[in-house]
Amino acid sequence: MTPGWTLTSVRMADYAVPTMTQVALSEPSTAHRAFGRRRLESVDVLLALLALTGGLRLVHLAVGRPDFEAQPVARVFALSHLQSYPGVPTGTSSPFGWAQLAGYDLLTRAFDRQSPVNAVREAAVVAALGTAVLLWLLAKRLGLPSWVATLTVVVLAMSPLAIGVQRLALAENLAVLWLLAALTLICSARGLVGELLVAAFLLAAVLTSPLAFAMLPTAGWLLLRHRDPNRAVTVGVTFTFALGIAFGPAAGLLRPSLGPGSGFAAWVGLDPVVATIALLVSVASLWSRAWRPFGVGVLSLAIAAWWQGPGALTLAVPFALLTTAGTVHAAALARTPHQRKHSGRRRRYSIPRVIAVYLVIAATAASWLSGFAKLRVGEPSSPLAGAGEWLRDNASGARVLTDDAGWTELAAAGWPTGSLMVASACAADCETADWVLSTPALRDQVPALPGLATVLTFAKPAAKFGDIEVSRVSIVDATPAPKEQGSRARAGAMLAASPRIQLLADAETLRGGHADPRLLATIAAYVSLDPLKIVALPEIPGEDAAGQPRRRAVLTGDDPAKIARFFGGQRDIYRPAAVATADDRVTVTYPLFPPGGLLAPFDTP
Repeated sequence: MTPGWTLTSVRMADYAVPTMTQVALSEPSTAHRAFGRRRLESVDVLLALLALTGGLRLVHLAVGRPDFEAQPVARVFALSHLQSYPGVPTGTSSPFGWAQLAGYDLLTRAFDRQSPVNAVREAAVVAALGTAVLLWLLAKRLGLPSWVATLTVVVLAMSPLAIGVQRLALAENLAVLWLLAALTLICSARGLVGELLVAAFLLAAVLTSPLAFAMLPTAGWLLLRHRDPNRAVTVGVTFTFALGIAFGPAAGLLRPSLGPGSGFAAWVGLDPVVATIALLVSVASLWSRAWRPFGVGVLSLAIAAWWQGPGALTLAVPFALLTTAGTVHAAALARTPHQRKHSGRRRRYSIPRVIAVYLVIAATAASWLSGFAKLRVGEPSSPLAGAGEWLRDNASGARVLTDDAGWTELAAAGWPTGSLMVASACAADCETADWVLSTPALRDQVPALPGLATVLTFAKPAAKFGDIEVSRVSIVDATPAPKEQGSRARAGAMLAASPRIQLLADAETLRGGHADPRLLATIAAYVSLDPLKIVALPEIPGEDAAGQPRRRAVLTGDDPAKIARFFGGQRDIYRPAAVATADDRVTVTYPLFPPGGLLAPFDTP
């Protein structure tokens, strides 16, 4: 008898022996509990990844306004508000992608919550969340461990390069979502429905962005690996037939186009270490049977990125990170013949490998610190917003010629879209415009648009906000009026020296000739009746930079009501645009562009 054991008499009835049926029923319940526990752990991981991905992109949502976003934002705004857009598509265009973005903004009313650019970017952030989930699922379907799949998505979530491109108003952010969905289905789903969905997702990807064609060899390669050849042919025939319809009879509605981009080096500069490592590993993946299909696709997109810029990078980044993770994991598991011979021994990691890993981590951390510094949080108020506000105050409802960004700014502020003209539709005739909202992007189009060049020849600057200029078009008076600053300076100096005028501020504005001649003449007429205090000659935002005289004055005196009646009772060219009284102060504002010759007696010193 075994020491420590005692023999005790027991009855078999006290301890019922489980039957085979009970054992069979208890085993699945344990398996189900383990499966459910793994599912819950996966859900927790995905929720954490979504929080990280979405949070970093929302923090940087309003940073920077690249020119290439102007056209898609204008198109999406028009579609979501069920309005027509007069502009002609230039460069990269994606009617199907714009329709998807507009559908999101229409359903969520994003334009009611945010500025137009941020509203469209919000849809891109939602697409980035879907990209993170599908990338994690695809990595798992391809046989990568959970920790490798999770690490891949963490790098995607935190890389400044990925953040920079995945928050932009680009259709490619939707195309990568369709591609990941198709590849995930290829590696998992079976049956005719799954194959039709694969074809539909691939079609949606290439209609959203023609750059998705670069990943079609990858999809075909995976189809031949994971499907019977006849099934793969079914997907190919279905996709080709639908693509023929989209690029044939339905080309006017669905066919996308691709134009050159810019700033490739600047975008890669957000995360040069990860970009370089991913490119080198993608080249190395060509020697890996498992990851060769992805290496071919990533390298194709990398070549396209040199020419196209951020659109191709948007597609390339998730697949490059997946290829890097898979190739490095496969290389780590690969064993030499000597290692296979001594497989029973404990595996050791060499010092050079450990040092290399630490160096990569340190370089990546430094690269990310630099990249996040370039992705600075927040941005100053847009000059375009100031120009739009000035136009609403001074030319509401007039016909305005502008570019895509200006059209969106004014349309979002409630300007009648029938009164807005877009420069890209101005190849021959723009003469019906009353005002021009000129941006650097609009001025860059002048060599290709003779009609635009003609309009700008007759445009007189009225206000300037940074590099944004608002000009009045006057075909009748094409010759600029002679400068009258000398006359205004002499008249203003005489008023400043008058004992009947008390200057509380802006004396130099008067003496320097920066006051409107109508204001000077009317003030001179009033002080012949009563003394006057000039509280201020405030600048109307944007007008000083455009060389316009100050046409607003804040006045006070013994009888503010009399001052208001005097200025409000003026006629013809001396009649103010507005006279307002508040707290014993009278604010007088004259219209733009005073006529010449009002200060003729002061023309000569």
